[in-house]
Amino acid sequence: MKKIIVALFVAVMFNCGLAQADLITTTFTGDNNVSIWNGSSWSAPSTNWESAATVSNISVTPFSTLYFAVSNDTGSSGNPAGFLASFTDTTTGNVLFTNNSSNFHITIDDLNSTNLLTVNPTSLSDWFTPTSYGANGTQEWGSVLGGPVSGISTNSQWIWTANNNGNYAQEDNFAIVSVNVGSLSHRDNILTTPEPSSILLFAFAGAMLVIFYRRRLGLL
Repeated sequence: MKKIIVALFVAVMFNCGLAQADLITTTFTGDNNVSIWNGSSWSAPSTNWESAATVSNISVTPFSTLYFAVSNDTGSSGNPAGFLASFTDTTTGNVLFTNNSSNFHITIDDLNSTNLLTVNPTSLSDWFTPTSYGANGTQEWGSVLGGPVSGISTNSQWIWTANNNGNYAQEDNFAIVSVNVGSLSHRDNILTTPEPSSILLFAFAGAMLVIFYRRRLGLL
């Protein structure tokens, strides 16, 4: 019995270590400007929404939530701002597409390109669920390009906020998008099954309970 317990413990520790090694790759764009938070600073904004950017090998330990800053070049009602992306866990193969689900939230703060550089998005509040403006390849963006943004799945939706006009859609004013990618690696969303280390943890706990009660009954 002791050998079984030791083997289970080692297996759990080994699998837990593997679970921490998951890496995320994201392909994204924003209309018109988009930056990504790397955990300590913002990247230089990408200003061409017609071309997707890719960031690979993002560790899920410090990046269980990813943050993007997005702004539009105009506040006109016919030109909404938008964020479009897909996220892939290279270990599990699980994929998350932008949509108006609980995996995505937006907060609106009056951030221009100067004070954005000093803002840590983890300190922001007043997050709310975004609005979907349709799948990649549809709506205004599809009309301009004549199809989807290359490199991003048509399962991804353009998302933003219903309050997309006025100051927060004007050039040099950013809103922040938060993306929960922890569900990709931790297997706690509806698209995945429990990870092996979780199953082994339950087995280990069960074995300990059996030993405890057998000792109390004087069977060991």
